[in-house]
Amino acid sequence: MKKIGIIGLGVIGQRLIKQFQESNEIEIYAICDTNEQLVLETAKQLANVHSYTDYKLLIQLPEIDLIYIAVPPSLHNEISIYAIQHSKHILCEKPLANSLEEAEEMKEKAKQSGIIHAIHFPLAYSFPFWELKKMLNDGMLGEVKRATLKMHFHEWPRPWQKTNWIGKKFQGGFIREIMPHYLQMLIHLFGNDAKVTYAEIDYPNDEVSSETSVVATLQWKNGFKLVVDGYVGSAEEEHLQFVIHGTEASVSLENWREFKKANKGGAFQKVNEGAPLSLISELNKELNGENGFIINFEEGYYVQKLLEGILHFNQK
Repeated sequence: MKKIGIIGLGVIGQRLIKQFQESNEIEIYAICDTNEQLVLETAKQLANVHSYTDYKLLIQLPEIDLIYIAVPPSLHNEISIYAIQHSKHILCEKPLANSLEEAEEMKEKAKQSGIIHAIHFPLAYSFPFWELKKMLNDGMLGEVKRATLKMHFHEWPRPWQKTNWIGKKFQGGFIREIMPHYLQMLIHLFGNDAKVTYAEIDYPNDEVSSETSVVATLQWKNGFKLVVDGYVGSAEEEHLQFVIHGTEASVSLENWREFKKANKGGAFQKVNEGAPLSLISELNKELNGENGFIINFEEGYYVQKLLEGILHFNQK
C-alpha cells in the first residue's frame, strides 16, 4: 500500500484525511502542521502516525510515496519544489500557486521530474461533471455559447472557514477559493485558450482584505463566453450557481451538488444522481502505474492563468 504524508491540517486538510481513513488504498503515514496542538490532536485521531511541525522532515522520510499539500496558496510553490527535489509524488490543493510565475515553475519542474502531480478539484470527480461531459459529447445541449457563474455570500470568510489568510487580499478571497473549481471544469470541457476580456473588482478601503465584488467576462476562441457575478454582503444566504446554456438544453449546478437540466422552453428539473469517481482510487491507479483520472499541474496552470488575468486585469 502506498504511503502519504499530509502537510496542512486545517479545515480542507481534515476533509481529505477522513477520505483517506475510509479508503484502504493509501495509508496516512505522517502528518505536519506548524500548529503543534493541531498536530497532536490529529495524531490522536489517526493513531500510529508520524508527526511533524517541519514539512522538510516529513518529505525526507524514505517511506513516503506521496505528499498532500493542504496549506495556504502562498506556500504551495515552496513545498512542492522541495517535494519534487526529493522525488515525491504530489497532490496539491487548489489553486496551484499564488502567482502565474510560481505555477509555471511547479508545472515545468514536475513535468521534468517525472513524478505524478495532481490537484484536488472535487467537482471533477462528481457525477454532475461527468454527466455534463457526456451531454456535451452527445450534443444534447445543442449549440453552447454561454455559461454564467454566480457567487453570492452573506459574509466572507464564511463562518466555518475563518482562517488568518482566506479573508486577505494577498492569497485569499472567493475568486481564488471558489472560482478555480468552475474554471477547471470549463478548461477541461472547452479547452485552455480562454482569455479574460473584462474584469472589475471591488475591495475594502483597508488595502488588506480580500475582494467584495467581481464582474468579469471570459471568452474562448470558439466564441464561448463565461459571465461572472461575485458579491459579498448580500442579505440572503450563500448562493452559488453555475449554468451552461445551450440552444436545446441547459444545465445548472447549484450550491455544489444540485444538478438540474432544462429542456428547450422548459424549467430546470433535478437530474437523478449517479455514482461519483473517487479521487483516492484514481490517484492510486496512477501511483501503481495504471491510467487514472487526475487533474495535473498543467491544467492547474491554465486555471491560474485565468485567475491572475481576472485579479490583475486593470493592471495591464
